Amino acid sequence: MSNTTEKTISQEISLAVKNKPKEMTFRKFGKQTQVKGKPLAYSLMSDIKEAVSEMNILRQGSSEAAAIDLSFGEYAIERWGIGSLSDFMNLCGIDPAKITVQSLYSLPDLPADSRWILPEIFLDPIRTGFRRPAMFTDLIRDTVPVSQLEVTVPQIKMADANMQKLNEGETIPMGTVSYGGKTGRSFKIGRGFRFTDEVVMFSTIQMLAPFLEDLGVRMNMSQNALAVKMLIEGETTANAAATIGVKDTGVGFQYRDFLYAHAQFERIGRSADVSLVDVNTYVDIKDMPEVKGLIGTNQLLRVDADVKTLASQSMRIHGLMPAGKIMFVDKMNALRRLMVKPLMVESDRIVSKQSTEVVATAILGFMTILRDGRFLMDAALDVADNDFPTWMNPSAYESATFEE
Repeated sequence: MSNTTEKTISQEISLAVKNKPKEMTFRKFGKQTQVKGKPLAYSLMSDIKEAVSEMNILRQGSSEAAAIDLSFGEYAIERWGIGSLSDFMNLCGIDPAKITVQSLYSLPDLPADSRWILPEIFLDPIRTGFRRPAMFTDLIRDTVPVSQLEVTVPQIKMADANMQKLNEGETIPMGTVSYGGKTGRSFKIGRGFRFTDEVVMFSTIQMLAPFLEDLGVRMNMSQNALAVKMLIEGETTANAAATIGVKDTGVGFQYRDFLYAHAQFERIGRSADVSLVDVNTYVDIKDMPEVKGLIGTNQLLRVDADVKTLASQSMRIHGLMPAGKIMFVDKMNALRRLMVKPLMVESDRIVSKQSTEVVATAILGFMTILRDGRFLMDAALDVADNDFPTWMNPSAYESATFEE
């Protein structure tokens, strides 16, 4: 689900249905009628083909309505009042600990359309892994649903923006605001599994679930990589992260370098909520006397994964970070995620290869918000020659005189 809106799943579904393509016919949610003379399980499975089709339309989105990252449970509670795929399967007499994937292709007591539940059974654990807390969530302001692979957003550049004292009835002086644009791009990420007939025939759904969940976790790792790459490089070289140096390149990172970086960042109204490093830089920083603490002295700086105060620095490790560099990130002003198509799963039986293929894909990307929402500190550069650039220098605003 997007975290940019307070709308409930029910409200999002209602909006999507309202804006559905004219050729689509939606059954009213929550108005499931039991098939006469048949048990509830048969009635539910008789409805599953239409339900899955509608779910996929909502997930795909349209020109009128954004795609919704919708789980089976989130949809089922609106349609049948059933809160999860597990509850649905229990009502249908399907025991994940006993039934194999092969058995789902032919359930003797249920209608032929029952096979439509199979992609959802694959998708549910993948989505569980995909929705696990990931590093990129600590780096972004929000997730914005978009309807195309490339999105051009305004880039407003302000100059002469100092405040001035105004006398009564005086004309307000105008600064200069120029308008530009930058393009955010999204990509398809995905991975597939091929299950041999032996796996399909003898492995239960419960046995396969951890492997499918791990697929979602690995797709999440791809999002981390896209986010880190965007923070470093920006959409273009003109929007790459600024780089500053340290006080003493012979020593490397020192406590005073952290103080300077934080102080200057806060002077422009930013906050170093989180930082990014490679693993070796992380070890070097953790080995600093001020970080690990000395016998008989106070620990001045605590590098911690969760605590975020002036006396600490939240830090994440990623392999794309260059050695000897730290990325400081203000998550409210640095990055946002673009979601074109949420997680989708397709499965197919390949007779010639005696296997079943399952492919999970999503289309998404990341886009910078403000260029000064993050910066790099490089232990190999001298800060005397590599200080904050002029567009991150607050001196012009701090020296306003408010003359008559």
